[in-house]
Amino acid sequence: SALLSLTTILLMLRHLLRDLLALATLGACAAARPGGELAVSLLPDNVEGDGLWIVGTAWPIAAQTPAEAFQLPTGIHKWQAKSGCVFDNAPEGGPFTLLVVNFGACDDSSLYEHLRDKLGETQVDGWGVVIPSDSADAHALHLANFETGEPPDFPGTVITVSKNLGDKLKAMSADKLDKAKLNVTRVTQEVTLDTPVHASTVQGHTSTFLYRHAGARAETDRSVTISITPTFGDPDLYVSTCATAEQCLPLAYYDLVERSPGDDVMVVPMVPSKPLVAIVVEAADTTEYTMLLSTASSIVPLEPGDQPRRPAVPRRYEAGADEYRYFSVRFPAAAHDQPLHFAVTPLTGDPDLYLAASSQDTPVRPDKTDSTWSSAEQEGQPQHRYEHLTVATSDRGRCSGSGCTYYLSVQADHAPSTFSVVAWAGDTAVQLMEGGRQAGELPAGGTRFYVAHVAGSHSDLSIVADMASGAARLYARVGKKAGPQPEEHSWSSDTGSDLGIEIRHDDAEFCTNCEIHVAVACEAACSYTLVSGANQTVAVLEDGAPAREEVSPGSYEYFKLYLSEKTVDVEVVLTVFSGNPDIYATVDGANPRPTRGNFQWSSEDAASDVLLIDHRDELLTGCQLEQDTCVLYIGVYGQDDEAVSSFSLLASAYPVSSAFHVALPTAIEGDYDAYPADFGPALPRSPLTGALVQAEPKHACSELTNAAALSGKIVLVQRGPRDETACPLPHAYFANKIKRVQDAGAVGVVMANNVEGSLVFMGAVSGDHATLVEVPSVFVSKATGDLLERHLHDDAGVFVQLASPSGRVPLLVDGEPQHGVSGHSQWRYYELFTPPGADDVTVSVTPDFGNPDLFVRVRDYPDTLRYTWSSESEGGDTIHIAADDPDLCRQCALVVGVLGQ
Repeated sequence: SALLSLTTILLMLRHLLRDLLALATLGACAAARPGGELAVSLLPDNVEGDGLWIVGTAWPIAAQTPAEAFQLPTGIHKWQAKSGCVFDNAPEGGPFTLLVVNFGACDDSSLYEHLRDKLGETQVDGWGVVIPSDSADAHALHLANFETGEPPDFPGTVITVSKNLGDKLKAMSADKLDKAKLNVTRVTQEVTLDTPVHASTVQGHTSTFLYRHAGARAETDRSVTISITPTFGDPDLYVSTCATAEQCLPLAYYDLVERSPGDDVMVVPMVPSKPLVAIVVEAADTTEYTMLLSTASSIVPLEPGDQPRRPAVPRRYEAGADEYRYFSVRFPAAAHDQPLHFAVTPLTGDPDLYLAASSQDTPVRPDKTDSTWSSAEQEGQPQHRYEHLTVATSDRGRCSGSGCTYYLSVQADHAPSTFSVVAWAGDTAVQLMEGGRQAGELPAGGTRFYVAHVAGSHSDLSIVADMASGAARLYARVGKKAGPQPEEHSWSSDTGSDLGIEIRHDDAEFCTNCEIHVAVACEAACSYTLVSGANQTVAVLEDGAPAREEVSPGSYEYFKLYLSEKTVDVEVVLTVFSGNPDIYATVDGANPRPTRGNFQWSSEDAASDVLLIDHRDELLTGCQLEQDTCVLYIGVYGQDDEAVSSFSLLASAYPVSSAFHVALPTAIEGDYDAYPADFGPALPRSPLTGALVQAEPKHACSELTNAAALSGKIVLVQRGPRDETACPLPHAYFANKIKRVQDAGAVGVVMANNVEGSLVFMGAVSGDHATLVEVPSVFVSKATGDLLERHLHDDAGVFVQLASPSGRVPLLVDGEPQHGVSGHSQWRYYELFTPPGADDVTVSVTPDFGNPDLFVRVRDYPDTLRYTWSSESEGGDTIHIAADDPDLCRQCALVVGVLGQ
């Protein structure tokens, strides 16, 4: 049997617990809020209307009770609200249903208090209160300030109803009302796979949906992904699986919850005994959203918009390592003579985009071996930070006609990925989701259009473009397409990487419940991500890409980083340009806006801040076990009492286990914790795969007795031994052992610990052969080394892979400083994308302390032996690359390495 790492065992337990949870009774889970949309019937007249559940303790929400309908107390009495929200005493003999008349005499907050106190005087529970809407275009009245308490302390049930039903009730005689009764039914909408559902929910209320997982899909798809994409607002997701609809509804208990600000994605495991999924969407803020259910085999339809009426809508999804997610899009007829655009915004990982077109009825699933268009990096082609494909009108691969469908596949290359995907034609605008991040690439002189929805709150609105390369300008105006001419915009930005528009709520042209049209115009070829949001919006960060922002004194700016990998070290770097901001962070989903008084980690340095979270941190590992995708929430606080703080925030997740992978035998296949050496070449981006052979002697301290067997192999070497007489210095140095097996022809080395305990870094020391090491190497635990040694004599042997960690390389932005930390003999890597022009390139490193050295290599990680340019001066270093340097590539990635000496 395989000896697995503690992390692997915990992950197995997590999945086991999730399956057990899906099988458990609903009553074992926490209670959800009962509020939601209602269908209301007036009996015996059978007058129908809609309503909203405001507060109540009377609805029978026990898991064992179907409770498809609830009847308010028989006998309806008009209850007049007088000036100042004063009510007469409640009628004696209750409880009855009280119809509030002249609601305008009260405001939301005082109404609750007056109703509660007046009915409390009766010392009778179970009253019904009905509040009619007074607006002809309102379905039902939403009471945003109606204080319910936890739990509600109201002696009955309060609902609001639409104006048509309210007018009918007000017109009825007292005798007729005395015999009337109101039946209340929770509104439930059935949903199906791969069909978008557009909905809206007012703040504090819920919408209920039911999905039946049955048929052939249920036999092969073991889980269902629920994605909710808000145009604005913050929908939260509560889900339970059950055997029958009576058990599911109303949803009194839930198995799973996702309450991250902004969009939500949840993977629901399905079991045959519980084929129904009850879904409740609760609005933390009033929200308009699209919900879509899909499975791993789904081809998810995208909404390409219809210029100029509707914008294209991005969708956020997740995919496991090397997995595909499939999408399709049908463009409107007007798009036949327009270029077609397809874009993937990578939030984590490195997704690749594959595209094909077909007029046939049979769906197509393009992949890396069979596609018409591809964004995957190819030798000799320009490199791009983001995945963007454009199909020109003259492209022979295009199809046309009503049956023409474009099929997209997004593959998470080598590592899990969180991404958003969108498709549009011509100048159709792309919807900006509040706090969401949308990538774009444009040629010189190009323009792209977006739409940001402004909700009903009176909060300042910011629209920021974080540049990956090039320069651009932003334009914005209300209601119409924006452009560079003065009459085409109300607001614009300055050119530069700190690109943004701030629209204050007291601006004469500011609006609510409206659309702001945004244009991004590139003077030179540019690459960027665009994000919009109001105050308190939690903005999504792209792993490894700096986001530039400002924060006012005493205020916070909020961000979140998705952690797709399960074992990562997290680094959050705050580069300060002015002021003195501080970092506060948490993985507590119940507290997505950490503050100085409520956080799990912090950094409060006087200047720039660096926050490091080790992969073994209990809070981090707990989040990774509980969530499919753990989310790190970050608050940046403006510490300076007088000035606005300007900064960039770079958050990166560095996988620690993907550097070393066992491919065979299958009994022990998987990733294992490993640290690469701080000397010798960096681990390759493409995995180095080979047979594993053990050195003899195992510690490789003396002449090798099996040198011929090591040629072309990856060699297992043991640290030590602890007896210094058996392996005296300098033979015991890590670098000297690796150099010895390298001289025998080894192509890589796995160094195994000889004692129990945590991993150690293999660093260079004075007098060793570190500068002569030319093969990659990693350090693994004693448990991993013992496991490998036991399987070396299996018939199939042991095959392993060494590869650079799958995390994204942090991005350097042209002209923007980036703070960083590098330990002794430790590398820090960054990626810089060169423009298509003929510019010189200058890279410099300025130490706060220490003596860093600087290395640059085209398209791959540099090290002390493999680099294109270097500077190893005392103190700071600068590399200047002339535009005519033959080694300088254009539209490619330069990898910059900083080595701490």
